[in-house]
Amino acid sequence: MCDRDPGIRMVLATAVALMAAVTFAAPTVAAAQGQAGAHQWRFQSRAHVDLWFHGLAVVGYEGFGLLPLYDPGYADAVRSLKETRGVAPTPLDVAAPRLLEAFDRDSLFEVLHFVPLYFEHGTVESVLGALDAVALGQEPQALGAEIVVAVITGDARRQVLGEFVAALRAEWSLFFEAVWQEQTDARQVRLEEAQRFWGAVLEPSLAPFLARRGLGGGAVYASAALGAEGRVFAGAPGNQLDNRAAGALPPPPVSDDVMAFALVREVCFPLVSQVVARSRAGHWDRVVAERMSSIGAVRCGAALLDRHVPDQATPYRMAFLRAADVPEASPEDFAAVFPLDPSVEQGIEDALDLDA
Repeated sequence: MCDRDPGIRMVLATAVALMAAVTFAAPTVAAAQGQAGAHQWRFQSRAHVDLWFHGLAVVGYEGFGLLPLYDPGYADAVRSLKETRGVAPTPLDVAAPRLLEAFDRDSLFEVLHFVPLYFEHGTVESVLGALDAVALGQEPQALGAEIVVAVITGDARRQVLGEFVAALRAEWSLFFEAVWQEQTDARQVRLEEAQRFWGAVLEPSLAPFLARRGLGGGAVYASAALGAEGRVFAGAPGNQLDNRAAGALPPPPVSDDVMAFALVREVCFPLVSQVVARSRAGHWDRVVAERMSSIGAVRCGAALLDRHVPDQATPYRMAFLRAADVPEASPEDFAAVFPLDPSVEQGIEDALDLDA
C-alpha cells in the first residue's frame, strides 16, 4: 500500500498535490551504487504507530484491496481483552460506529491509514498533540502535521479528526499503554527474528534493486493490528534512505519470515503504482485501480524473488496465499488467486527487467 498509488492512497487532487512533494525520485545508477548496503531496513515497533493502527482496526476502517488493511480478528480479540480487564467499553469503542460512518462518507480520510508513518520520531503524546493542533486549525509545526492539514481540510473534517484523536488519547491511558508495555519483550523477540531473516537471506540479494529504486534503507514498523495490506512512504523529501513501511506482526505460530516477505511486497509498491497509473489510462475507477495495485504488488514481490532469491519465492507465494485466506492452495494457484490485467503484468515484468 503506497501513498502515491492511484487508488486508496492518492484518490483526490488535494492528496495528489501534497504527495508530489514527497514522491519517489530514483537516484542515478552511480548514486544508487554508492548507497547500496549503506543502510538497511530496520524492523521495529513504535507506540504511536501501534496505537494509531489499533484505533483504526477497532473502528473497522477498511479498504478495497484483496488483502485486509487490518487483522480481521484483531478487534474481537481486543474487545475480549478489555472485557477481561474490566475496561470495556472505552471511549473509542463508543465512538467507533460514528467515526466509521464519517470515515466511509469522505474518501479524504483514507490518508489516516498512513498518518503514523509521517511522524517517524514521534511519541504518543507528541503525535496526538500535533494532530490536536491540526483539528483546531492551527499552523502545523512538523512534516507529518503538514501532510495531514493539507488533506483534512474544513471544520467538519477537522472535528472528526479531533474526536478520533481524543478517543485514542483515552484508549492509551485506559487500556493500550499497559498492554503495549506488557508485550514488549515478546514483540522484540519476533522483530529480531524478522530482522535476521531479512538481513541474512533477502537483503544481500535485493540491495541493488532497492538502491536503484531509492529504497535502500528505512524503518519498517510491525504492528499487531495490521493485516496483510501494508503501507510504504518515502519519508522526508530528497532523502532516499528515509523510507518507512508498516506491516503485520502476525500472532504465533505464524513464522517471523512473513514480516520480511511483507516488506518485499511493500518495496514493490512504488514500481507497481507507476505501472498501474500508466495502464489505467482513465478507464478504471479508483476501486479497480486500488485492487489492481494491491494484487500487482504481491505479484511483483514474487517476480522480484524469482529473479534474485529464487529459493524464497515459493515460501513467499505460500505466505500470501494464506494471507488471502486460501490456505489449501499451492504455489501453482498463485496467479489465479492474484489475477492481474495483462498490461499491468507485462509492465511489472518490463520494469523488473530494466532494474536487473
